[in-house]
Amino acid sequence: MLRIWIAGGRRLLGIPLILCLTAICRAQPVPLGTVWPLRIDSPSGQIVVYQPQPETFVADKLTARAAVSITTPPATEPTFGAMWMNARVATDRSIRTVTILDMDIKRVHFPNTTDDQQKQFADILRQQIPLMKVTFPLDQLMTSLDVAQKEKVAAEELQTTPPKIIFTATPAVLVSIDGDPQLQQTDQPRVMRVVNTPFILLFDESSRQDFLKTGDTWMSAPAAADYRGRDTDRADQQRWPADFHAAARK
Repeated sequence: MLRIWIAGGRRLLGIPLILCLTAICRAQPVPLGTVWPLRIDSPSGQIVVYQPQPETFVADKLTARAAVSITTPPATEPTFGAMWMNARVATDRSIRTVTILDMDIKRVHFPNTTDDQQKQFADILRQQIPLMKVTFPLDQLMTSLDVAQKEKVAAEELQTTPPKIIFTATPAVLVSIDGDPQLQQTDQPRVMRVVNTPFILLFDESSRQDFLKTGDTWMSAPAAADYRGRDTDRADQQRWPADFHAAARK
């Protein structure tokens, strides 16, 4: 309906506000996706499939892993396991969803089960999950893939090389040094100190020995060794040159 108002010698056209625009009225609500976990009743018992963790998504191929459980009568507590799957999916970019069309179970693992039992379990999942029209929100899937890629990179950077193990049958002290020993001249002319360690570690240029202060006693070792030398008692300590004690107090 069109209405005309006269104001100040001009004609003004007014169109009543349409409460619902055609485009809005035709819009479809975005599907929320499958509600997890899935529950499947089988001759072996009730199977529960938890939300998969995607690993790769290329074209119409999705690979993922998921936690699963099965409760076999007369048991009342479920047994938990895991499955790895390849799925062919259909992507609807207009409503931002991904739907599983068919799938292949690469591997199933349950504790204390035979290969035949795991194969039977995989066959049930392979047949039943596509019938349930499992749907993922596309944006959630892409976010999960980004997280999975970051976890993969972090796992590759993780160092698993075992550390060097030093065994000794006599008392010893582990001296930590940040990199190669960095020597700095002290006030004493022939004594240098290792500065990149929290320990008091001195180097005597004349004897080419390292000296480690351990409370009221000293330990010595050849320079560049592992600093496991002989431990002296208080009487021996008094015979260390005075310049060592002076350097240690700096």
